[in-house]
Amino acid sequence: MSTLSPAAPRNTGSARSASGISLNPGTRKRSKSRMDPTRNNTAAGLAAWLLALLFASPVVWMILTSFHSETDAATNPPSIAANLTLDAYREFSGKPPASARGPR
Repeated sequence: MSTLSPAAPRNTGSARSASGISLNPGTRKRSKSRMDPTRNNTAAGLAAWLLALLFASPVVWMILTSFHSETDAATNPPSIAANLTLDAYREFSGKPPASARGPR
């Protein structure tokens, strides 16, 4: 006659305490989060670069405009392809503009 022994509990690979907390956290399967942190960091980085370009563009425009002659800087619509000169900076420093000095 064969006797049936009670089934032994199966080992599922993670030991749990009486409160249900995993004692082996390294063996537990991690659920995939809804937001991939790499994608989130990439999106935040891209947004930061776009915002930085947005804020820096007026400063860059003012610096480039300072190298135009007064008539080129005052044109509407502004021309990016106008000649760039240092005449305004020479005049500010007290030296005559290159156009007034003549050829060397």
